[in-house]
Amino acid sequence: MFSRYVYSINGEDYLGAYETRAAAEAAALKAALRMTDPPASVFVARSTLPNPRASGLGRLVLSHMIAREEAGGDGYLNNVSEAEAQNLDGIVEAAVLGWLARHDRAPSVYRIEGISELQVPGGPERLPIMHDDAEVCDLGVGSGVEALI
Repeated sequence: MFSRYVYSINGEDYLGAYETRAAAEAAALKAALRMTDPPASVFVARSTLPNPRASGLGRLVLSHMIAREEAGGDGYLNNVSEAEAQNLDGIVEAAVLGWLARHDRAPSVYRIEGISELQVPGGPERLPIMHDDAEVCDLGVGSGVEALI
């Protein structure tokens, strides 16, 4: 699978295609700090192109060739070794991936995974969330015994 690292200013729209997470982090912070109103944080993630299922096709090619050959051939594909089959798998996979790329047929939907959030230096401070206790209260009503009176 083809993976690159990307960044987002808002946590939804991802940009870039960087070789490393560190490169994506640097680009994200640079982009945020160029903004007139920088965000408190930015997001970095791994963007992965789904597997186009091109592997393992060499064995399928062999089985079709063997089926065709059985109609009157000399058995030249009998006893294909595991190494030979794996070699053909690799060659066919490379050919299919090349064909997909040449004809712009590769899957275009990327998976965004491994998201991390980075604080932007000099960005707005986030207020810590204060919890008195774990009790759930209505809006505008204090927690604890006073809320029950």
